[in-house]
Amino acid sequence: AARNLAAEVPDDDFDKYLAAVQDDWNEQLSRIEIKCDDRDEKVKFYTALYHSMIAPTIYSDVDGAYYGPDKQVHRVEGWTNYSTFSLWDTYRAAHPLYTFIEPERVNDMVKSFLAFFEQNGRLPVWNFQGGETDMMIGYHSAAIVADAYLKGLLGDMDKNKILEACVRTANSDDYRGIGQYRRSGYVPADMSDPHNEAGWSMSKTLEYAFDDYAVAMLAKSVGNGDVYDEFIKRSRNYRNTFNPATGFMQPRNTDGSFVEPFNPEAYTEDICESNAWQYLWSVQHEPDSLVALLGGARKFEERLD
Repeated sequence: AARNLAAEVPDDDFDKYLAAVQDDWNEQLSRIEIKCDDRDEKVKFYTALYHSMIAPTIYSDVDGAYYGPDKQVHRVEGWTNYSTFSLWDTYRAAHPLYTFIEPERVNDMVKSFLAFFEQNGRLPVWNFQGGETDMMIGYHSAAIVADAYLKGLLGDMDKNKILEACVRTANSDDYRGIGQYRRSGYVPADMSDPHNEAGWSMSKTLEYAFDDYAVAMLAKSVGNGDVYDEFIKRSRNYRNTFNPATGFMQPRNTDGSFVEPFNPEAYTEDICESNAWQYLWSVQHEPDSLVALLGGARKFEERLD
């Protein structure tokens, strides 16, 4: 801590550092320029952009040292280690934003993922201060890695190592129903899950399917046809939760029956922090197939309305 302080704040000069931090934030926030005559709208926009930059956080000290999930001290050279990845919250929009406005940081974030994988056995789910909280669901680090790779931001990394980390994480059978998901094509609502008392079975299925698609696209890009074939098939598992009788994604039991009673507006233990109306649209990777499931474009529009 003393070395960090000496490196970052060597002078006892408040005004100097106030000016420096103002310059730094002006440089960061100017990466996106908007044209708007309404000052209040500008304030809202740049406040939101500021909020998007509060995390992830730099985790390595000035000498490159950091404490890993394996309870050992590690050291980075030539890059910066990051932590505080609330990935279920950020994989949809925040991380794709970073690929445009912070590409160098994205490279380091993925290196942080891979280092975490080496020390923890799987990519992070929701890591904080170098440790895994195992909060929330999915394995969305794989989607972030694939997005960065496909945008050409990981040029100095081993593509086969990147794919291996994603595949091994996706095949962690003892983690939150992934084993049953791989066997049945969905996470059953009536299965015992020691990692998550809330269940969230239907949401897990949909989130895993999207992450599987990301792995498939990564495998296709690196030229691994076998992994692509396996994961593109898995990415369609969301269809196994669709109930034609109700027109919604719906939790299912081990025997294949849909959970009853069912109310798409209800907040239940099988759907993560939302309801069936909201999760109906969680098929970002195959919108045309979702349109077909709902009966065509006209009915799809009616459901949107």
